[in-house]
Order: sequence, then structure tokens, then C-alpha cells
Amino acid sequence: MGMFRFHGLVIILAPVLIAASEPPVNAPIPTARPQIEPVAEESVEQGAEVSVPLPTPRPEVAEDKPEADEPKPLTAEEVSCLADLVELEVDFKAVDAIHGEGQCGVEHPIKVTGLSSGVVLDPPGVMTCAAALSLENWTRETVAPAADAIFHDELASIGNYSTYVCRTRNSLTGAKISEHAKGNAIDIGRFVLEGGRVIDVRSPPLSEFLELGFLYAVREDACEHFTTVLGPGTDVFHSDHFHLDMIQRRSGYRYCK
Repeated sequence: MGMFRFHGLVIILAPVLIAASEPPVNAPIPTARPQIEPVAEESVEQGAEVSVPLPTPRPEVAEDKPEADEPKPLTAEEVSCLADLVELEVDFKAVDAIHGEGQCGVEHPIKVTGLSSGVVLDPPGVMTCAAALSLENWTRETVAPAADAIFHDELASIGNYSTYVCRTRNSLTGAKISEHAKGNAIDIGRFVLEGGRVIDVRSPPLSEFLELGFLYAVREDACEHFTTVLGPGTDVFHSDHFHLDMIQRRSGYRYCK
């Protein structure tokens, strides 16, 4: 009886076992892995550097280089002024623009060596054309005639103490910029005549009444040509020279002291 049951169970389960052992008809077949070929030992030696491709460098961008400052053109007033100097036979030449610190500088300076009628500026001075023309007009119209009228002699030279220099007024710290720093001023210390007489601007003794009269005359008339005229008696900074400048003030005001 027991044997019959075992054989019967086998007969019953046989189809199930056979079906389970056979693969399903539609079962997916797994994709085969690609074969990786081994690298030959001689292709990469131990310790050898491996060449790695570098990225393409970006093109360099050209930097904008600042162009050199081009000289500014002459104004119509400057052109006219230079023409006047040439006509009056002033001995001068144009020099390079002066670009000093802060407000110092002259865009179109000239170096004056002599004035009309052979009057020498000793030593030569660097200034604007406007200052040079005022100096020429004052010398020609007042100084030379005064020398002839008072001393019966011709003016030979004018002692230049200072023209362009980058500094403040009276060289004081914190003071306003001087007109000397703009080429608009000239300091005169003496006048020399053809006969050898030297007239110092420093106040001569009262006994030298001819010198006193000459200095008074040329100083008074200087205010017709310059907007600032300072000298002995003004202050301690101008005790030995005339300071003449071309500063522009409101309403054309002139300061002559």
C-alpha cells in the first residue's frame, strides 16, 4: 500500500518536475560582456610618464594700452600772441609742455632769452606767451624809455629772479598755488644799463633819488600790463624784487601794492 502511494506521487509530480527543468520559451537571453584585451606589458612601463592631452589654451585678449597724451592744439589767442612776439622780434623758442605735480604745469610754454631792442632777459625764463608779451610791452613802453629819460642811457638787461617754478604762494605750506607754477609770473630783481649802471629793486638809499624815481615809475606803470604787482614795501617776501603776474580775477580786478 505504501509503495503504491510513492509511485503514484511520482507519477503525479513527474510532469511538473519536467516542466520546471526546461527553460521558458520566451525567456530573455543575457547580453554577453565585452571582452577587454589585456594591455601589453611593454606598452606601459613601470614608472613611465603617461601623456595626458592638455586643454586648448584660451586666446589672449589684447590689453588696451593707454595712448600717450597728445599735445593740445594752440588756441586762437595763443597763435595771435606768438605772432605778436615774432613781429616784435622777441628772442624766444617753444619748449615741451610742462606737466608738474598737482596744478603745476604749462601746456604751451616758451623760453624767452631777450626782448625787443636787444634787451637781454638774464637768465632766460620759461613762461606763457601772454606773460612774455606783457613783459615785452612793459619793457618797450615804460622801462626802456624811463632809463633813457632819467639816466640818458639804454637798457641792456633785466635781472630775472624767477619765472616757472612749481610751488605755492611765497612757498608757504597750505597756501594757494602760485602763478609761477602756471608760467604766468616773473620776478625781477635788477635792471642793468648799457653804461654799466645797476639798479637793484631792493630799496636804494634816499640819496639815490634817480634810482628811486626810476623804480617808482616802472612799478606804477607795470599795473597797466600785469594784474598783480608786488615789491619792496608789500611784505617781507618781496623786499628785493618786483613780482609781476597774470592771474585773472573777477571784474578784471588788479592788485598792485
